[in-house]
Amino acid sequence: MRFHILKCLGWGYASIFGELPRLSEHNIGKILWDGANHMYVLGSDLSGVTKLWIYTVTPTSTTLAPGSPYWLSDASDIYIQTL
Repeated sequence: MRFHILKCLGWGYASIFGELPRLSEHNIGKILWDGANHMYVLGSDLSGVTKLWIYTVTPTSTTLAPGSPYWLSDASDIYIQTL
C-alpha cells in the first residue's frame, strides 16, 4: 500500500501528485504542510517508536529530507509554525 498525494484540478478531478511508499508500513498520526513545500508526517513504526518524516513536495518530485525519518521520544503531536 502506498500513500498518494493528489492535486485537485477543479471540477472534481484530481491527479496523482506524488507517492510516499516508505510510509505504508507505519501508523500515521498526523500530516501537516508548511508554506515552503514541506510535508511533515508524525507516526510510529510497527514496534511503537515515534518518528517524524519530512518530505519536500514539488510539482515534479516528492523527496524524503536527508536524515529523515527522525526518531522522537514520547511525541504525540506536532505543530508547524510558518516563518
